[in-house]
Amino acid sequence: MEAQSYDNRESIRQESLVHDYLAKSGKNGITPRYYGLFGNSRGTLVLVLGNGGIPLESFENITTEEAQMILEKAAELHSAGILHRDLRPRNFVRDPAGDLKIIDFHLATTGHRCSGKDRCTELKRLRNALAAREPKREYEYFHERRFRPESDSD
Repeated sequence: MEAQSYDNRESIRQESLVHDYLAKSGKNGITPRYYGLFGNSRGTLVLVLGNGGIPLESFENITTEEAQMILEKAAELHSAGILHRDLRPRNFVRDPAGDLKIIDFHLATTGHRCSGKDRCTELKRLRNALAAREPKREYEYFHERRFRPESDSD
């Protein structure tokens, strides 16, 4: 088995840093349960999370209540100072109880000072994507040039 690449290990470390940051902020329920980052002497790293559930394929078939839950989780993430930078459907999972969680923090940054749900670029884009829950519009939003992972600024 080939050793993990440097980039992959850095992505795993970044994910772990965000989960640690969330744990220290006292924010629970935004992500699947985080158990820790573990490694061995050969440099292999493993990020251990609880079963988060099944990733969403799109926002097309979610209910209005689920769309609201997604927005609330993203806003709570921002209130903890984290800018996700890639809030696509596949980065939300539905757990067995039906709760939605946010995953995939390799692009995320900490220290975000959210300007509020009506002014924050990431939250506005997410709200617009959720409002456009038609397959064609969602595809255009996430796959055309106008979608880029968020920068650190609003």
